[in-house]
Amino acid sequence: MFALDPVLRHISVAAGAIVFFLSALTKFRSLAVFTAAFGAYRLVPARLTPYAAPLIPVLEAGFAVGLLYAPIRPFAALGLQCLLGVFAVALLINLLRGNYAIDCGCGGFVEAQSAAASSGIGYWHVGRVAALVVLLWPALQPATERQVFLLDYATVFFAVLFIVGTYYVVDLLLANAPKLKNLGT
Repeated sequence: MFALDPVLRHISVAAGAIVFFLSALTKFRSLAVFTAAFGAYRLVPARLTPYAAPLIPVLEAGFAVGLLYAPIRPFAALGLQCLLGVFAVALLINLLRGNYAIDCGCGGFVEAQSAAASSGIGYWHVGRVAALVVLLWPALQPATERQVFLLDYATVFFAVLFIVGTYYVVDLLLANAPKLKNLGT
């Protein structure tokens, strides 16, 4: 039977909890902007959008906290992966429709002030969603039963710091993609 080192699972759980909880927090702080972004996808009837949109950050926050509680960790990780699957499908549907000029509604570290201030969506957003699915994969796997030492905790701390920092940089790059594209001209 395949089992992961517990350090890998700790990294996955901690980084996933931080990224998704901060994402939910950003959506809660600017719920009107998120609701507008959610409605721009045109996948839910307009009259249901004000009721459906707040469910996304509630689920994200709940699953993020659930990652930290071992008995429900697999359910929380699977729930987040299902949400990510829905996000990826929604992004792809709108990209295939040619609907690039909408706010992704990702609720990352960079907060869009309005839908007009958004950088739009692209295939890089789908790639980011896929990377988050991979990040959560170790949280679903059984871990070996071995003692975790101080060096292991330092490894977890710095790995989580690196992952969250990398996510922040990618979020900034995606938010500023149009500006970066215009640098060459």
